[in-house]
Amino acid sequence: MVRFGAELTLNLVPEWQEHYVNYDKLKLLGASDAPSDASDASCTEQRQSEVLDTLVRECERVCAFFAEQLRGCERAWASLEREALELLAPELAPLPELRASLCAAAGSPPHLGAPLLPVAPPAARRAVSLGARRHTGPRFYDLAERALGLGSRRASEQSDEEAGGAEADVAKRRFYALYTRLHDLRNFRELNLRGFKKCIKKVEKNSALRIRAAFADRIAVLELVTSGRADELLHAVAVAYARLFCAGDAREAVERLRDGLHELLTFRRETVWQNAAARTAAGAAGARQLQPAGRSGFYACRPRGVLVALGLLGALLAAPAARAPDESAAAARCLALLACLVALWASESIPLFATSMAVAPLVVALRVLPGRTPQQAAAEVVQAMPSPTIALVVFGFSLASALSKFRLDKMFASELLARAGTRPEAFLLATMLVSASISALVSNVASPVLAASVVLPALRPLPPRSRFRRTVLLAIAVSCNVGGMLTPIASPQNVAALHALATVGDARGVSFVMWLLCALPVAACLLLLAYIGLLLTSPVEIVAVPAVPRTREAWTRSHSYVLGVGALAVALMSSAHALEPIVGDVGVSAAIPLLLLYAPGVLSSEDFNGLPWHIVALVAGGLALGHAVRESNLLQAVSAEVSAAVGARGDGALLVVFVPLIAVVTSLISHTVGALILLPIVASAACAGAGADVGGDVGACDIARRRALVLSSAFMCSASMALPVSSFPNVASLSVADPATGEAYLRAHHLLPVGTLMTAAAVVVVVVIAFPWIVALGALMP
Repeated sequence: MVRFGAELTLNLVPEWQEHYVNYDKLKLLGASDAPSDASDASCTEQRQSEVLDTLVRECERVCAFFAEQLRGCERAWASLEREALELLAPELAPLPELRASLCAAAGSPPHLGAPLLPVAPPAARRAVSLGARRHTGPRFYDLAERALGLGSRRASEQSDEEAGGAEADVAKRRFYALYTRLHDLRNFRELNLRGFKKCIKKVEKNSALRIRAAFADRIAVLELVTSGRADELLHAVAVAYARLFCAGDAREAVERLRDGLHELLTFRRETVWQNAAARTAAGAAGARQLQPAGRSGFYACRPRGVLVALGLLGALLAAPAARAPDESAAAARCLALLACLVALWASESIPLFATSMAVAPLVVALRVLPGRTPQQAAAEVVQAMPSPTIALVVFGFSLASALSKFRLDKMFASELLARAGTRPEAFLLATMLVSASISALVSNVASPVLAASVVLPALRPLPPRSRFRRTVLLAIAVSCNVGGMLTPIASPQNVAALHALATVGDARGVSFVMWLLCALPVAACLLLLAYIGLLLTSPVEIVAVPAVPRTREAWTRSHSYVLGVGALAVALMSSAHALEPIVGDVGVSAAIPLLLLYAPGVLSSEDFNGLPWHIVALVAGGLALGHAVRESNLLQAVSAEVSAAVGARGDGALLVVFVPLIAVVTSLISHTVGALILLPIVASAACAGAGADVGGDVGACDIARRRALVLSSAFMCSASMALPVSSFPNVASLSVADPATGEAYLRAHHLLPVGTLMTAAAVVVVVVIAFPWIVALGALMP
């Protein structure tokens, strides 16, 4: 037999969860009160009064919410009924037998307190059917939509017949929504009353308290106990539905409404158990990953890709330039190393972070650093890996871990999505804004999974192959990619950009706030284009989406502390230049919030071990490779060739050359890897175009243009999303699957056209908007 606590969890309405009886707490009220003797009568009476007061207060709280929801349903029904009567009354005549027939079908009393829609005789039924009366339909549908707050979704270009059919479908869904809401309210009342009875039974069983009669007397006047209004409204909605859509057939109306109701309740049950099954499966998967991999793990790599990379390395090392006696040979050997690593990264023959770990030994073995002994080269390349920017990466992941641990991210996301309402277009826009915001604050590595976990439970009632669900997942992928450009901690490629900025003579760097100001117009344009494009390429086929329940938790000092640490981190990064005499570098500024998160135990050693260290290793290897490319003079050689090809056409020509190149490369080999390879080249070419060496002293105007070129290139790295392998958000969105069947909601062929169009649009936006905007802002930066 299912315990009542499990039954309550199974059947509650998610968005009303906090308003149900607190069964787990109330059932323990008498647990500490053992049966007492008559001598303890006074204590028993006092305890009985306390328990009774607690139960009554809880019942009054539940009743207040019930009454509020009931009034809302009454207002919605009154508006619907009033408009229908206004439109249809001249042609309708009473038909009392319909009401009696419906009562027999629904099991409701024929006499109702609320007025009901009159019903026409059989000869008039066809004439007043909403499917046939298109000239009266629009007003009725508009009111139905306004009454439930869901808006109208009619397309002006539809033909009359198409409009009539669509409007009828909208109206039916509005009736379904009101009927479901009323049924939920009736179940809310019944579940809570049963819960209080169960609590009283538990209290009396575990103690000497006898409170049943007193409790019944105290709550006898509450609307939760006395009101049958929800049943009356259910009957009224069914009568109206029968008259308007079923040609007066009461039984058919009840069956249709109950069919829709059954689907919704089935979804709620499945949601609870699907979530539990998903957690169990995730735990089992984690346990399997702890097992030895054996031979299958060894052969998980792709030997063909490794052989191709090694063959490319050998061929380039055999070239005469790599064996020349002068220092130019170091640049040729570095080119061979770079080609080998790019081949491994692009093919993913071995894990990306494993390729990064090969950078240091290969740099030393191939004598890439000219004029250094192996000991000096080893020390130099290893020192380049844990650069101050790595502390920034670790801080970003740690802050994301803290926000997730205390569910601040879900509280923020669910609150915004709940305010978006149930119109699909508004829901889609809210999803995009929330995803981009989370990506900016938490990093675009974790944000797609978080956004999907908040949004998808509300979309599970949709058909398995619903186009709107795919549209939402595409919106999450695009928004998280775009959000990755908004802040320095939003993505690993931004950290690579900060490192590149340090080499172009920009001693001050770019603060957190200034980075946000530079990226905000670019991100806003891309999100707007993506929103319009998704609506045009994937028209919304549903009328409304279920409301997203708010994630509510008791606010604690830990929540305030984590937000305070985040605010402190933003302040430190925004004033990094002013604090340089004190802290020395932005990496030390990032270490201060790390200390504040881990030292008091807000984050534990398990949280630290759970950080995505493979991404940290990938970034560290990329920084070491960038150091090798720079010190081997390969970077200067490439920059000189690019500058010679561009000639005197300046930064605009460099921008037009590099932005499309970055779009293609980062789409093929991922944002992070592309940024680690290309951004140092962009910085060097910017310096060469200005007639100075990397790191040389130049004027403020030249620095502003160099900064604009590097930042524009970094934004393009985040905005490249043509292929599934282009970014973490793309991979995460493709991995979201139906928990029941394991089938992915989104396929690569769904992502390819949207990603390609957005990448092309991003090239135009970066060239036309980003670069001039950043140059203009540079005038404000001393």
